[in-house]
Amino acid sequence: MWNSYAGTTVYPERDELLAYFTEFGKKHELMEHVRLSTEVTTATYDEAQGEWTLTIAGSERTETFDYLIAATGFYNEASLPKIRGRERFKGASFHSSHWQQNIDLKGKRVGIVGTAAAAVQIVPAIYPEVGELKIFQRTPSWIVPRNNVVYSEEQQREFAQDTDSWRKHRDELYEFSKAFLDSVSGNPEKLEELRSVCLAYLEEQIADPVLRAKLTPDYDPGCKRLLITGDYYKTVANSNVAIVTDSIESMDESGIVTGDGAHHDLDVVIWCTGYKMPNYHGPVHTTGLDGKALARLIHRA
Repeated sequence: MWNSYAGTTVYPERDELLAYFTEFGKKHELMEHVRLSTEVTTATYDEAQGEWTLTIAGSERTETFDYLIAATGFYNEASLPKIRGRERFKGASFHSSHWQQNIDLKGKRVGIVGTAAAAVQIVPAIYPEVGELKIFQRTPSWIVPRNNVVYSEEQQREFAQDTDSWRKHRDELYEFSKAFLDSVSGNPEKLEELRSVCLAYLEEQIADPVLRAKLTPDYDPGCKRLLITGDYYKTVANSNVAIVTDSIESMDESGIVTGDGAHHDLDVVIWCTGYKMPNYHGPVHTTGLDGKALARLIHRA
């Protein structure tokens, strides 16, 4: 039985996480203080009143607060590349953070632009549906195997009933994370250990030396976000999946043109191209003291 203290796996999936957040919100009576589907467009500080005034999208309504906490995180505004002719594409096209649930991918020719965290999750998930998959890669990523341990019902009960048990397990997970930090923060021996783990996993999963070369980074692990996945490599090894390493030059009504002059016919393009960084306030235009835009001050700093 799933409970608030332990999920069913080390890496719980969407439905389980949603159930946890829903249960937590109800248990602590938080949902009565939450407004869903409400977009704040501007936040302005009134120095004389000592208040923040927020403007709500889709209405003339404003609300005032004594304190404002920007908890929008970094990943709040999608970044789309400036590619000549991108607007000409007639097929479906969307950023990974704005997934279109009504799109039927069955049998479609799908292009994935980008090979970082979003791509390694999306590619294995949609592969069973698509007819052909092309992954446009600028830089390969370092990948470690995702050992998604499944917790038995007995273990879950133990975690729920024995505080020391789950704290001990949490400490073990922390030590694993700390070992990664040590490997990328000035410990050459640990760095080589991490490199060996990643390369061994790549060789184990990818038999084709040409494809393996495309997927091998030419920079040290940790210089970019390290990815954790257990099914990306085995997915891209399939015959109807291609890793395209030539740069994207332009787009037209039916697909993507790469630097080698090749035209890639596509029905759907999914942009796994990350977010605008740093962007602490997202699309909210925030004005502080003396009418100064906080975003400009942050970027200048």
